[in-house]
Amino acid sequence: MTDRLLSVVVHDWSAVAAQVDGAIDASVPVVVLHANRVVSATPAARDLDVVDGLRKREAQSRCPQAVVVAHDPSRDARLFMPVVDAISRVGANLEIIEPGVVVLPAKGPARFFGGEANAVQQIRQAAIDVLGESVIGIGIGNGPSAAQIAAMADLIVPDEVDASTQFLSSLPVRALVDADLGDLLVQLGITTLGMFAALPAADVLARFGRTGANVHLLARGIDDRQLNIHRAPPGYVQRVEFDPPSELVEPVVFCVRQPSELLVDQLSTLGLRCRSLAITAHTEHGETLVRTWRHGVGFGATQIVERIRWQLDGWINGTIGDGSDQPTSGISLVQIDPIEVIAEGGYQPAFWGGASANDDRAAQGFARVVGLCGSDAVHVVQSGGGRGVEQSVALVSWSSGIQNHPSAANHPSVRRTDQEMWSGSLPAPHPLVVYPTPLTATLVDVDNQIVDVSGDAQLSAEPHALCFGDVAARRVAIASWAGPWPVQERWWDARRRKRYARLQVVDESGTAYVVQRANGQWFLTAMYD
Repeated sequence: MTDRLLSVVVHDWSAVAAQVDGAIDASVPVVVLHANRVVSATPAARDLDVVDGLRKREAQSRCPQAVVVAHDPSRDARLFMPVVDAISRVGANLEIIEPGVVVLPAKGPARFFGGEANAVQQIRQAAIDVLGESVIGIGIGNGPSAAQIAAMADLIVPDEVDASTQFLSSLPVRALVDADLGDLLVQLGITTLGMFAALPAADVLARFGRTGANVHLLARGIDDRQLNIHRAPPGYVQRVEFDPPSELVEPVVFCVRQPSELLVDQLSTLGLRCRSLAITAHTEHGETLVRTWRHGVGFGATQIVERIRWQLDGWINGTIGDGSDQPTSGISLVQIDPIEVIAEGGYQPAFWGGASANDDRAAQGFARVVGLCGSDAVHVVQSGGGRGVEQSVALVSWSSGIQNHPSAANHPSVRRTDQEMWSGSLPAPHPLVVYPTPLTATLVDVDNQIVDVSGDAQLSAEPHALCFGDVAARRVAIASWAGPWPVQERWWDARRRKRYARLQVVDESGTAYVVQRANGQWFLTAMYD
């Protein structure tokens, strides 16, 4: 039987943490950026139409008074620890999914407080006592995914047969899937999770790959956390003692790296990967802090060390609350206890095109840089999804998910084949230079008049020159051109929809460019060099 779980979600936690860290008044909009795009925003900014994915310039144009802050995972984790402390006083066996999201069994608090509704109220009050009137969602459901989605909607799913499945079936597909897969499903006429769950599992796997198959299981109320998971074998607990005790976080983090690598290596020899672990810290005065952490695809050594840093930083240097729970002496012992393990994906050295000894050495070097400079110090290129040239690739943190393995490019959830290419996207070869922000340009005809594109994708005149700016700017003569190709994206979304026409032009020196016409203006988006 699926466990009855309670989930607590602090909406836009990154923005809330930045607001608390900077002592910014709640009425002042705060926007958090990563890679020059919005990843989180406070309610004051959301009220002014600031949505995730906006570029910095667009977000500031919609909300000029917003305080813009860089994304900082360490800050998010450190400031979330006092919230975890408050919730753990109400409910036991709490697991941190990520900063801002926790899950715990609902049975204990519901029995103690006289029902699930009363337990939700008690936990909500505990969180509000620490955070103030932040936007907090609490939900209960059968399984972690149903519980987290219920928390986003701030409701309790009845504890009845198939209640979670019925609850999920009425939700839009974007509740469980990423934007790319969600857009594709909507275009295919599949708008709810119930419609997606009704598809044959074999067909979903063949069409959408492993990522789609996993979402299909969740849509049917089958949570992967309940599958292929067993308790960690005994004898793999790692303990690090400090004599004299350390009152600083960095020496502790440095010393726990080797035991973390040893734990990962020992489990790997058994074909296992740790998915849930408990980290216990003891002080010289007998104070103890225990936290349980979970990672979707299993912990690597870097992720374990990162969680230890977050936990100790929040305990020793936490800034939310009155500081009464901070330790009164140095750290004397850190214990890493694996709780749940799953079968390892099994990245095996291959004869051709797979991971090699050089890949492993590169991964070790990346891990060293991450250990010295932080989790966002190393980025790798990952294939993206979209019709625009700027969407074909994306920079992602090497420490996140499967990208921390050198063979990640061959992983089914990352690799894209020609058959999976977005309709309307540019075919290979791809431009070498892609401008993050398209440059203003002008396309003119032989009479120096601006070339326009009609609603049925017809040019008003043959392109004669490309101006790098307005018509008076530097220009190059056009030797040949192809297009235009109209593109219409997210026509159903009034805020995010796009409509433009794309053109390829080649100048007399043989250099090729990609230009597009949008909102009555030409833009230079990429260049073949």
